[in-house]
Amino acid sequence: MMPQPLFQIKPLSLFDAHAVEECLKWFPKEQAERIEGFSNLSRKIETAASYSLLVEMLRSNGLLKELPSIEYAEGGKPYMKNYPEMHFNLSHCRRYVAVAIHSSPVGVDIECRRKVSQSLIRRVCSEDEQQSIAAAQDPDMEFLRLWTCKEAYLKYTGTGIVDSLTNIPPQPTGHRSHTTGHIIKTHPLPEGDGWVSICF
Repeated sequence: MMPQPLFQIKPLSLFDAHAVEECLKWFPKEQAERIEGFSNLSRKIETAASYSLLVEMLRSNGLLKELPSIEYAEGGKPYMKNYPEMHFNLSHCRRYVAVAIHSSPVGVDIECRRKVSQSLIRRVCSEDEQQSIAAAQDPDMEFLRLWTCKEAYLKYTGTGIVDSLTNIPPQPTGHRSHTTGHIIKTHPLPEGDGWVSICF
């Protein structure tokens, strides 16, 4: 039983088309075929980087028995068919990929800094959250912090967006929810480039 999730982020700049081709040589056949099926190079790089980081984390923590076989649950959440005792989740933004591994359900979301529209804030955030964003020194970053909390929670549950995002109150970071038992931890990306949140 892991008391805390294993968690790592990696810059996507470490991967390019050549790196993807090298990865495909050792990826399991079904994983390689899935990546080769993407017409978009960015999607190929993000997926290859995610899988490579997952394998790297399993290996460095002495957990790698064989290359993970990735399947997808009904709600779209990935799981390792040949590692039933472990849960994992991944996310990527323009410049980073993030992977979390845990002995119980886990969700991770990463968002790079970007300009956020008022219409998106109204669609995603409750009235209290909108006030918090408006009062923040950096409203875009405060929104992205809240967004990653909500997304990490949804990925933790594995249900996807089944309700309005305004109805998902992000639990204060580091504190266990009294109703669901989950914990959310939020971390800034290097150089204030965005946020990453983990829910477990």
